[in-house]
Amino acid sequence: MTGLNVSTAKQVEGTGATAQSAVFELSQVSKEFRVGARLWPWGGATLRAVDDVTLRIDPGECFGIVGESGCGKSTLAKLLLLLEPISSGRLAFHGQDVRSFSRRDVRRFRRKVQAVLQDPYSSLNPRMSISSIISEPMEALGVGNRKEREERVCTLMEQVGLNPDFRRRFPHQFSGGQQQRVAIARALSVEPEVLVLDEPTSALDVSVRTQIIRLLLDIKSKYSLTMVFISHDLAVVEQISDRVGVMYAGEVVETGQAKDVIRTASHPYTQVLTAAVPSPDPDERPPTRLLLDGEIPSPLNLPPGCRFHPRCSRALPQCAADRPQLTLIEASREAACHLFVPSAPPSPGANGKVAKVS
Repeated sequence: MTGLNVSTAKQVEGTGATAQSAVFELSQVSKEFRVGARLWPWGGATLRAVDDVTLRIDPGECFGIVGESGCGKSTLAKLLLLLEPISSGRLAFHGQDVRSFSRRDVRRFRRKVQAVLQDPYSSLNPRMSISSIISEPMEALGVGNRKEREERVCTLMEQVGLNPDFRRRFPHQFSGGQQQRVAIARALSVEPEVLVLDEPTSALDVSVRTQIIRLLLDIKSKYSLTMVFISHDLAVVEQISDRVGVMYAGEVVETGQAKDVIRTASHPYTQVLTAAVPSPDPDERPPTRLLLDGEIPSPLNLPPGCRFHPRCSRALPQCAADRPQLTLIEASREAACHLFVPSAPPSPGANGKVAKVS
């Protein structure tokens, strides 16, 4: 395996990336798992968790990934974190294919790309103090000496809104929101360039969720971080993300600016997701609401053609046969749909899946 080239190494080891290069570039990336192979070596099935995903994540932006449970969001996060190898396609970090990384390159990558996970308590070692938890990545990657690490722990705790005097306490002595702040401080301890956040607010109360979102926005601005924010909460995604990608059954079906995609959805699936977002003002509710029948298809038995067509109220005959590809439908907006109608209002189809709101 080859090491990082000179220009890439400067980008990886520096504090940020150049404006001309993407942080992550995914080209037809897929991830497959063999199911049942251990029990039946002669049989088993192939589960396609991520299928032909093509994305670009630019420096300094927050890219949101949304979709139903089981659509492949968390698997995609694991691929970006190099916790799972890709099955096919190309995943590049600052222009270099991650499959060409040497051990030294992977070590640099670990310092530059950090994760914040969904359940803060399960991601923290209950037998370690908060100081040890936050300083552990620095020790593992050889950052600073003991005194410098202790000083950085105190600084980080202050930055995420925790009292440094509590650094000798243990995770069970903190609330859920405080535990998530500890997880964020741990991720920031090695001065990363990218944060991959997998449902970081889903386990928190609404008020605490707002505090964490504000903290993440402040951190992003202060450290010029690139973020990948995974969530099923469209309101949160719109608040924090610059661009968004909508996933369904392992595929990306729509991408674009977050406000454009969420407020004027193009793909029928995105329209269903946005229609399900509750509004606090009854007068602002739409006159019609999309009703989505069925469940997301099993990755072991995916339908032919467009994977959303069995549940789509606007499905065309070719949707059952031809698989649509992401296509530019307007400036900074892509959709994988045979309709190619941006900002089209919901209309009842042959299955009659649009109903009036009572």
